[in-house]
Amino acid sequence: MGMWASLDALWEMPAEKRIFGAVLLFSWTVYLWETFLAQRQRRIYKTTTHVPPELGQIMDSETFEKSRLYQLDKSTFSFWSGLYSETEGTGLSLLPCWSAVSQSRLTGALTSQAQAILSPQSPK
Repeated sequence: MGMWASLDALWEMPAEKRIFGAVLLFSWTVYLWETFLAQRQRRIYKTTTHVPPELGQIMDSETFEKSRLYQLDKSTFSFWSGLYSETEGTGLSLLPCWSAVSQSRLTGALTSQAQAILSPQSPK
């Protein structure tokens, strides 16, 4: 019955918190899926050390090796960069002060834009 109680508690949360949680869960799910796919590709970069027969006519082994090493470095950088970005975004989203500041800035920006659009213009 513990699972049903936690589901009931989830539905009793305000809609804003449920939406925020769903967006955060979706964001991390996409990040983890893309990381999984990138790690599969990285495994191929590591194991393929010779030019495939399909590329033998258009690429020499030196160019292939340079490209392979570049892709390995690129995938390493992409992993750490993506992890940092996802963690930073999550951390900033969860900070209560950041949420209040961003909401007040957004409200202020929208208000000033609306005033600029709706303000009466003087005749020329």
